[in-house]
Amino acid sequence: MIRDMRIRAAGPADVAAITEVFHACGLMGGDIDPSSSFYSLAVQGEKVIGCACGEVHEETVIIQAAAVLDEYRGRQVATHLVRAILMRARASGCTRAAVLTSEHPAFFAR
Repeated sequence: MIRDMRIRAAGPADVAAITEVFHACGLMGGDIDPSSSFYSLAVQGEKVIGCACGEVHEETVIIQAAAVLDEYRGRQVATHLVRAILMRARASGCTRAAVLTSEHPAFFAR
């Protein structure tokens, strides 16, 4: 894990940083709304270095994306981000989780 990294929930003020990370990772950044979905951020100092999002449908949380800036990859940042979403979803009553991805299925199989 990265020294001094924090994982926290995203808020409306984080939309620009989320968009920046998604774009840097080659992902689309449209329709980002931390108030209607679970967004987790990895932050080092004041810099957002990664983010993940999940959306709740009844009792299922669907992990839609996980993105980490290139220079921070391979250090379990995405693992911590997804874990944070799963914990929030469980606390909100979700009993199932699913992944919506066609890229890097081996990562999510863990």
